[in-house]
Order: sequence, then structure tokens, then C-alpha cells
Amino acid sequence: MVKNIRKSILLYLTVIAIIISLYSSIFLFLMFKEGQHIPAQMVNVDPVTAVYWVIATMTTVGYGDVYFIEETGRIFSVIAAISGVIFLFGLLFPLVLTPWLDARVKSLLPTRVPSKLSDHLIICGYSPMVESLIEELKHQKTSFVVVERDETIVKDLFEKGILCIHGDPSDKDTLDGANIRTANCLITNESDEMDANTILTAREMSDLRIIAILEDLSKRGYLEYAGASDVIAPKSILGSFIGRKAVDPTVSHLVGATEFLKDIEIIEFPIYPESELIGKSLKDAEIRKRTGCNIIGIWAGGEFSLNPRPAEVVKSNSILLAVGTEAQLLKLKKLVQLRRFWNMAMEREECLVVVGYGDVGKSIVDELKRARVKFVVVDRNEDALLDKGFDYVVGDGSNEEILIKAGVASAATIIIALNVDTDAIFATLVARTLNPDAIILTRANAPICNKIYRAGADYVASVSIVVGQMVAKLAVTEHKEDVVILYEGIEIEKYHVRKGSPFAGKTLEELDIRSNVGCTVIGIEKEGRTVTDIHGKIIVEEDSILAIIGSKDQIRRFEECENMRSKSPEIIMIDKIGEIFR
Repeated sequence: MVKNIRKSILLYLTVIAIIISLYSSIFLFLMFKEGQHIPAQMVNVDPVTAVYWVIATMTTVGYGDVYFIEETGRIFSVIAAISGVIFLFGLLFPLVLTPWLDARVKSLLPTRVPSKLSDHLIICGYSPMVESLIEELKHQKTSFVVVERDETIVKDLFEKGILCIHGDPSDKDTLDGANIRTANCLITNESDEMDANTILTAREMSDLRIIAILEDLSKRGYLEYAGASDVIAPKSILGSFIGRKAVDPTVSHLVGATEFLKDIEIIEFPIYPESELIGKSLKDAEIRKRTGCNIIGIWAGGEFSLNPRPAEVVKSNSILLAVGTEAQLLKLKKLVQLRRFWNMAMEREECLVVVGYGDVGKSIVDELKRARVKFVVVDRNEDALLDKGFDYVVGDGSNEEILIKAGVASAATIIIALNVDTDAIFATLVARTLNPDAIILTRANAPICNKIYRAGADYVASVSIVVGQMVAKLAVTEHKEDVVILYEGIEIEKYHVRKGSPFAGKTLEELDIRSNVGCTVIGIEKEGRTVTDIHGKIIVEEDSILAIIGSKDQIRRFEECENMRSKSPEIIMIDKIGEIFR
């Protein structure tokens, strides 16, 4: 870059020197022709005056002390002035000054991290997904550096206090500046072609773990061959999750439950229309008495309520976050879901509409096929739908007539999997207008979940949030498991009560963890025995394990109050349309 700028400057100065010399010669010739060399008249015929006139004219200064009398000389003056404007403003700024200033700005951007930085993550390429990833890494207190080729993005990150460097991630000098030889993991997040180039360079320099974020599913093998340790396809992951959630009512087993203590699982249940719980308070519903489950959260109207009050009323299309054994949760599943949905495991009624058949839509359809559920797909591309073995409607997924033709008005579940967020928002609005009672699941690219919730969606799966959460956990644990959609900013962590802990020997009532830091104890494990019927009289014993649920800030305050976290605690991260990795 610097060499190119130097060449441009040298070339520019050479051309200017030639033009000044040429114009000066013409100036002297015309002055002689006009007779201004005669002693009795103006004496303007000398090299110094010639150069002076040329520069003054080309820069449009024009002092007026030296001028031509005849028409030929005046025409030459106009030509010199116009060419000066062209060379000064038309060529000097774009070819010399602008590249030089850009180079100066780039030289001020960081290109190396501190040499002492080690055991860190290198993130190649910035995007909304990386923004979500950074939030999680900060919470996990994991060191990282962002490598970005766009100087504007690097400048913004630098101003935000995020460790970053400017450069081409596929360049050895750039990766060396990111301390790749002492890093734990490298994450590639550019185009598949750029990622392949970066992976090859990184693998040549280090045997560290490389996680590649894949755009095109057909290119997975190339990135693996290049040397990627893990290849993550965000759209495929998202589609599989949405598909599993959609078939949940049609199967008799639990879908998406995660065990966080021995035999104790956590899962979310959507409240389908006509559920017997609708309109009842948690107290009147007697869920604990009837099923043995504990309700630890409710998502309704785009808002999540942790530790809901007994007076909280269960509404249609809200979502319950429940804890219990598998048998207890199966009992709750029968209560929250419509009876005809429960019987669909045998009847397989046609009640699903999938709007959009891109990468996400294809993964959704694969899940629906595996569950043997009847469904209808809506997409513009008829060629992609031919001979696939399912019903489809060709057309715009946000068009009311097309959606009516697909059966949206009578569908129990509608999945909006359009690639453009604005189309997804409008399609959600149309679908909700046509069918107020349906469960609507919508995918999103950018983290604009709240807007889509306001449009009428019951679940919103954001690609950036999902992948950000997944990569954050995968980068530090190396264990990737089933995806579960829950709630943004909520976490479950397990803590080991060591000998001498100030918690040991005290009752939960005495500790009053909820009032002090906002967290809630949802389970206790001791010698292979698990307790989920949590009450204030329970005594916290040494060597027991507490399962705590709360927001990130609440978990942080808990850690500050009780420094008993084990060196490698099992963390279950729960995020709205995010994932759980154990």
C-alpha cells in the first residue's frame, strides 16, 4: 500500500514537472511573438517569470501582473487554467491525497495485540453474530481479539474498547499480530471463500482449534478439508431447531428438554389455544400439585418474567419455563397443549404451514418429514419445490391471497422462514391477522426480535443470537449438543458448595438468595439424590450442588457474594431463541 502511494506521488510530480516545463516553453514563445521581450515594453520573457505565470494560472491564483495581449496567448491562458484545475482537483486528491490520508488513518489503527495475550480466541470478521458472541465471551471472562479488514469497523470497535486489529485474516503477518501461536481457538466469520483462505493460513501457522461459520451448506467439505476443526451452519441449526419445536405437539415425548441435575430437566412449553390452563392463575392451576413440576418463568407478549407470582395468569400463546423429572414434565405437556394436538401423534392432522424454502426452510422441512407430519410449503421458487414429496404453494410468502391458499387461516402452527427480515415481519403481520390463535415461529437474520414479537410472533429465532451463543459455548467447552430455544439473558449455573463455604449449614430461608441477588435455587443435588421441591427450610449441606437460575447480572452478583464456583462448573446458557450447551 505504502509503495503504491509513493509510486503515485512520484508519477504525479513527474507529470506536473513535465507540464510546467512544456507550458513555460509555450509561454516564452508566445511572449516573444507578442514582442513583450522588447526593452521599451513589458519585460516578461525569462524562465523565472514563465514558471511563475504557469503555476499562478494552473492554480487559478492569477495575480494579473503578467498577461497576454493577443488572442492566441489568452486562449493558451484558458487552457492552462482548465488543465490546472483538472490536475489539481481531478487527479491530486483521488490519486495522491486521499490514498495518503487513508494510509495515515490505517497506520494509526492497531495491527498487533499485546505480546502477553495468550489462551485467547481470535475472531476473524465482524458481524451481528460476532456482536452477540462478544457479549457472551465478556460474560465468560474469555479473552479475545477481533481481526477485521474494514478500517471503519476497526475504528468503531476500538472506540468501544473492544480489542481488535486491522488486517487481512488470511495474511500471516495479521495472524501473527493476533498472537495465533498462543491462542486457544480461531473463529472464521467471513465468506466461505475467504474463510477457506484464512483456515489454510492459520493451519500452516498453528494446530489450534478452528471453528468455521458456514454460509453455503454445499461447501462444508471444503472448509473441513482446509483444516477447520468444527464447521457450523447457522441456518441449518436454526431450521432444525424450529422444525423440532413445530413437531413438539405431534409427539408424545419431550422435545428440547435439557437435564441440568440428575434426572431433572428444564424445558419450555407453549400454551396452545383451548388449553385448560388458559385464564387461570398459577395458584389456581395447581401445576405443582397436579404434575410435580415447578414453573420458574413465563414468556408472554414479548416479555419474560422470571419467578412469576402465584397470581400470574396463564394466557394463550404464552410460554411456560418448567423444571421437573421427565414423567412430571410429560404430565404438564398434556395440560398446556390442546388435546387434539396431543392425539396428533396418531392422527397426523395437517396443521403446519412453512413460509420460505431456503436453507432454514429446508432444515425445517427435514424435521417435519422425520416426524411424518403433514405440512404445506410456500415459496417463490417452483423449481426448488418440484418432486419433493410434499404439498406446496408457489408465490410471495407475504401475500395474503397466497397465505390463504396455503391454509394459514386454519393452521395450528405457522413457520415464517423468509430470508429478508422486512418480508418476515410483514408475513408475520399477515399471518397473525388471518389466524389470531395460531402459534407463529419466525426466523430473523438481525437481532430485531422485539419488532417481530410486536408483529405477532410467538417465537423469534435470530440467526445472529443463535450462532453467537453456540460459538461462545463451543469455543470454550468443545461440546456441542442439541439446540433448545429459551430466553435471552437468562442462565442456569451449577455451583459446588465446598467445605467451609458460608452457605453450608444454612437454610435457604436464612440465605434469602432471591432477595439478596435476584437468583433462584431451582434444584439441589447431594450424593446422587436430587431435590426440586425447593422451600425455605431446606438446609444447604457441604459438598452439595446448587442449580441457580437468573439473569447475567444476577449470576454475577451471586458469584461476588459467594466465591464457591468450581474451576470447571457446568454452565447452561439460556437465551431467547438461543441454545443450551452442556
